[in-house]
Amino acid sequence: IEERAPEAFTSQSETRRSLPIGGRLQHFADIWDSSTSDTWVKDTIRFGLKLEFLATPPSQFLVCPKSSDPAKRDLMDSAINHLLEIAAIRPVAPEYQGRGFYSLLFVIPKSSGGWRAILDLKRLNRFISYKRFKMNTLQSILWSIRRGDFLSSIDLTEAYLHIFHRAALSIQ
Repeated sequence: IEERAPEAFTSQSETRRSLPIGGRLQHFADIWDSSTSDTWVKDTIRFGLKLEFLATPPSQFLVCPKSSDPAKRDLMDSAINHLLEIAAIRPVAPEYQGRGFYSLLFVIPKSSGGWRAILDLKRLNRFISYKRFKMNTLQSILWSIRRGDFLSSIDLTEAYLHIFHRAALSIQ
């Protein structure tokens, strides 16, 4: 455990707590460095998710269809404003507007109530190298637990957005 004056720890904790969600884990890279030896995990947290393109996607501008229902239009605007507020997306710079590869954004109802914004990346995925991701199973976790270990569970809201990849997420 790192020795630090309590006021320094509190100040750093408060600063980190106030960070926007978009790319937030980068600010905790030092903690991840001490908690894992996995180079991919440490590099992804420190430098962001690097997409490996098989080919350059064509420059293709899509106008997001807007619902004729004012309530649904408000939901979409609210979803976009929320993503901007948490710094998960940013506006496209004027000099780049209409250029680049665009994906559709829409909202769907959550089973728990409310609405969820969905960015449809199916077309973009055709240009990205597929990397298999193996999720730990309950069985693999149980095998790694030793007597005296402390366990906890965290449910991160918008977990995917905590990894830096903002360069690919802009809104026009």
